[in-house]
Amino acid sequence: MTIQHESARDARGNELDVFLAKTLTRRQLLQGAVVTVVGLSGATTILAACGSSSPSSSATAVQSGVTVGSYGNAETLDPMASLDGQSPLLWRAAYERLINYNGNTTQYEPGLAESWEISKDGKTVVFHLRPNVMFSDGEPMTASAWKLSAERQIAIKMGMAYALSTVKSVEAPDDSTFVVRTTGFSDAFISAFSSNYGLFVISPKAITDNKGTDFAQSYLRTHMVGTGPYLLESYTPSQQATFKQNPTYWRGWAGNHAKSFTVDYVHAASTAQLELESGALDSAVLLPDNVVAALQHQSGVTVLEYPSLNLQYIGLNCRKGPTRNKKVRQAIAYGFDYQAYVKQINSLYTGARQAQGPIPSTMTEYVPGLPQYTYDPSRAKQMLAAAGYPNGGFSLTCAVQEAYPWTAEASQLFLSNMAALGITVKPQSLAAAAFDGTMTNPTTALDSVPIVWWPTLNTPYDYLFAVFNTAGQGTAGYNYAYYSNPTVDNLMNKAYVEPDASKRVSMFGAAERLIIEDSPYLLLMEQPYAEPQRSNLNGFQFNGFYIYTYNIYDMYVA
Repeated sequence: MTIQHESARDARGNELDVFLAKTLTRRQLLQGAVVTVVGLSGATTILAACGSSSPSSSATAVQSGVTVGSYGNAETLDPMASLDGQSPLLWRAAYERLINYNGNTTQYEPGLAESWEISKDGKTVVFHLRPNVMFSDGEPMTASAWKLSAERQIAIKMGMAYALSTVKSVEAPDDSTFVVRTTGFSDAFISAFSSNYGLFVISPKAITDNKGTDFAQSYLRTHMVGTGPYLLESYTPSQQATFKQNPTYWRGWAGNHAKSFTVDYVHAASTAQLELESGALDSAVLLPDNVVAALQHQSGVTVLEYPSLNLQYIGLNCRKGPTRNKKVRQAIAYGFDYQAYVKQINSLYTGARQAQGPIPSTMTEYVPGLPQYTYDPSRAKQMLAAAGYPNGGFSLTCAVQEAYPWTAEASQLFLSNMAALGITVKPQSLAAAAFDGTMTNPTTALDSVPIVWWPTLNTPYDYLFAVFNTAGQGTAGYNYAYYSNPTVDNLMNKAYVEPDASKRVSMFGAAERLIIEDSPYLLLMEQPYAEPQRSNLNGFQFNGFYIYTYNIYDMYVA
């Protein structure tokens, strides 16, 4: 049994520390090496500690298959149509971006673009494309393909389309040059082309041949036609996806690489645990914490912990019921036992901490020293009484996501804490499709909902828009509390297009303070990431922007 912890150091000063990225092998970690990582203050600082293993010293290339388990089902194979947390596990095997994050840092490195330039005013990005890259259907990867993919992403208004809201035009002056013009500066706009949900390129033939009335959404929901290292071989939703090597992949297959990639959707926690212990699975994502904790004690299994960009919330419906009242929401915020949640329910994580603000301290342009709610049930009762609910006396439905076991744990503590205030919480367990259908409709959205967010863009705006902006309600984001404050919207929107960093951070901070005062969400916890793997799995590289996915091309079992 090996447990590897790479924790985040507590940072509370006015200045966030910046650490150089370190890459540790399994051997170094077994010898007791620890990486300490904190918030990001620039595009070259570290995101999260690296858990990649050292390359095999054998001269013989290893080409075995890798099988991983997922406790949550993918919602779609279309990389432009969703912001769900489960589908990118499949997207990353078959689709690629223009640029990538290098290792465990926020430094950009070439992907399908060999190089790029950003104009001085930040309004134009010119990408120079890699030559001789083919889609899996035999079509060449050209600037025209990128132009069509960008136009599709903007047109369907789903997934990360919000990140392209400032795009004025996309151009393909020649096959190897892709130009994006915007209406003005956008904070971290370039990261729209590098993230887990960033713009991917899809074969133009697949799009045009199957365009229909929904811009090929029906077709691409179940088909994958990209430039990535693996080809989708079979897919049975909620059961299994299998991939094989793409023989024409532009990076080639010399060296150590997974010969195949299989994702098994395992819905019984005990089954996932047994399959990891036996070696039937090489790794797994989205497992319940108690299963991961049990795996810490198993021979042949390694559990890695990384600081991440994940922040957990419980949303309170701001549009209907008693939680329309800000005073009620504030009272509920004082009635939740944050330390019990962090220290007891989430004792698996050494680096867990109560959130202090609506974005995590590991994120770029984090503002330290924001106000923080603490557990004070007496104060909560007084505030409820002042709001007209002296003994509580109302009930709240609570949406629990089956794909995220932690939401059940959070809802149970929420239920217990609210019962002490006279509030009855009624959890409702929802599968992924039912959750989306329920929560994206304001008339059916439940009264409370635990959610987790990690970013698409390397900017606070990513969290603020998706979770708190009025325009992030419904299918456009993750604002399932249906919170709306025009002042908050205005501050974050202005900050996003402000080129002066100090002014930008100041505006983000002002928006965050108002959000805390309005309390549309309980700000629960900065959630580290725990990754269980077989100890003979090599090549895994964690990056907080690519969470719950694998750099499968670089991985192998040996």
